[in-house]
Amino acid sequence: MSKTKGFLLAVAVAALAFTFSCSSDDYKDDGGGNGDRDSRLVTGSDEAWIGLYYDDEGIIFWSNGEFAIIELYDGTWELSGGTWTTRGSELMLSNGSYSETFAYSVSGNMLTIGGAVFIKTSGINFGGGGGSSSSVGGGGGRSSSSVGSGGSSSSSARSSSSYGGGSTCSANFRTVRIGSQTWMAENLNCNVSGSKCYDNNPSYCSTYGRLYNWYTAQSVCPSGWHLPSMEDWEVMTAYIGGASTEGKKLKATSDWNGNGTDNYGFSALPGGGGFSDGSFYGAGYYGYWWSSTENYTAYSRVMGYGNEDAYWYSDVKDRLFSVRCLKD
Repeated sequence: MSKTKGFLLAVAVAALAFTFSCSSDDYKDDGGGNGDRDSRLVTGSDEAWIGLYYDDEGIIFWSNGEFAIIELYDGTWELSGGTWTTRGSELMLSNGSYSETFAYSVSGNMLTIGGAVFIKTSGINFGGGGGSSSSVGGGGGRSSSSVGSGGSSSSSARSSSSYGGGSTCSANFRTVRIGSQTWMAENLNCNVSGSKCYDNNPSYCSTYGRLYNWYTAQSVCPSGWHLPSMEDWEVMTAYIGGASTEGKKLKATSDWNGNGTDNYGFSALPGGGGFSDGSFYGAGYYGYWWSSTENYTAYSRVMGYGNEDAYWYSDVKDRLFSVRCLKD
């Protein structure tokens, strides 16, 4: 089991324990969270929203207005909780001694807080009963990104290349030149072991390309191309004017729930992400692209449907993300 999936399971189990050991009276609102509850978040009594806020911190939001946090601190799992309310576009958390406010949005079964994604999950029964999660999803907090400046010229063409390893790929793909670099102008769609279509549905591959684990992504690019490092990607970031507007400038003008302007013909698409066990999240809302850079975990470039920027995120290597290859 991957570190992330194991952590999410721990979140669900600990949250169930929280339901039996605590009552809502233990976590009274201190007044900082006065407000309504967004009707889109108030789901059935056996449903909740579950996900990661950071790599080592998971949160469950229950529809009755309570939440639980499980956090790994100095090698020990710590559990806390409180109440949530909303006011306009803000979600407020309180536990009697503190309150915090976050910007949030809801679309379908996805709750987004900053760069983190929470998925509506059935089978977690608050206040009794031994439910267990039937589907989980995760997102991530932000890591560092760089800001630069540069020009605005680009060119686009189609390229042919050969693939090795018995892979099933299209040998003819669009490319784009941005500054001194030549990039694929579409997400790689190469059917190899270690890759999947989102939701195991081939129609997603046709639109967004395939999703790859990091190990496969290292060698899947065709001859004469390679998986870009963080440094490779940031050369492009600097050329187009910095990370703060990178998402807007590179996102495609269609197929997003909040399209970009595609100033350079890069046509970034929101392929979402997936776990190696076949569960998925975020297609149409988030794009994640592997880099070759690793440090125990591996780094991906992230763009979101509601944001104009792009940022780095560190994740476990068996997560499934999109690939854009860079010409050698």
